[in-house]
Amino acid sequence: MADLTRRGDLDRPLNAAEFDANIDNFDERLLAIEDAETEFPIEDITAAGDQLTFELANDTSKSVTIPVPRYNPRIYAGGAVLAKYDVFPFNGSLWLVIWPHTAAAEFVAGANDGLGHDYYFELLPNPGNALPEGGELGQLLLKLSGTNFDIGWRFLNAIHVAFDPSSESDLTSDTVAEALEELEALIASAVGGVAFEATEIDYSPSSASALAADNVGDALDEIAERSISDFAGNLSPVQSRNAVLALDTFGTVALDPDLAEVFSVTPTTDITLDAVSAPEGARVTLIVTTVGTSSYNITFGANFVSAGVLASGTVNAKTFSIEFVGNGVKLVETGRTAAM
Repeated sequence: MADLTRRGDLDRPLNAAEFDANIDNFDERLLAIEDAETEFPIEDITAAGDQLTFELANDTSKSVTIPVPRYNPRIYAGGAVLAKYDVFPFNGSLWLVIWPHTAAAEFVAGANDGLGHDYYFELLPNPGNALPEGGELGQLLLKLSGTNFDIGWRFLNAIHVAFDPSSESDLTSDTVAEALEELEALIASAVGGVAFEATEIDYSPSSASALAADNVGDALDEIAERSISDFAGNLSPVQSRNAVLALDTFGTVALDPDLAEVFSVTPTTDITLDAVSAPEGARVTLIVTTVGTSSYNITFGANFVSAGVLASGTVNAKTFSIEFVGNGVKLVETGRTAAM
């Protein structure tokens, strides 16, 4: 009885004649077993290697060869000729070649010949559940001791991250942690000698800004040269405290220390100043400027403690300065100048 013709031995598909011969071979063997079973029943079946043996009641036996694949270990490489039953590792899995072909430059698990023949079968998948449980977002798997397989999820410590300073660097450390310490020391020693001029710092004003300067220094000067009237809208108390707030020039005039620290007034008639409040520690300066040749009196209301009425005098364009400090109840005069 002829041996079977196997595709694996030929590295190609069987032709029609070879396939039919194999069918005839199997048919003959089965008929022989059936005939033997009729006359002499099977008493035992044993397997050894690729041989399956049937022991019959007449002390005879019949053996058939079991096709056994023989795996051939390989290393995947582009251009290699791969045969059926070649096996190779890739990305933690063991792959079996199930259709002969020439390997592509890059391994693709689902590659095929376009005729329905897949090239590979994942024989031993990568054991994804071999990783330890737990861990947090951003942690890495690290070896925890010298004991084999002692691993766990940990955040990476900078002392474990290698650093190779370039030839253009003054650093000498070989880990990130040590390099950071070295940098901190270098910066601390050099920071005292580092200075920048505002004009050396570029500035690009936005389209919504009225500034035109292209550096920080000029932009600051540009802002400082503007008067309060250049800004639209009402100023908050905090915004206005650095401004000189002009008071009304006639009648009873309210002075609010929360709005500014410096007030100006150019009386055109006699006026009375009425303090709205007197916050403790508030400091107020009143600048009085004369106008014309008539003298007008400035009287201080009940919320002031003053040295008395100020007469502006008959000389035009003279200036007086009066200082007050709040005691929580009233604005107390602490000094005034003569006409200047």
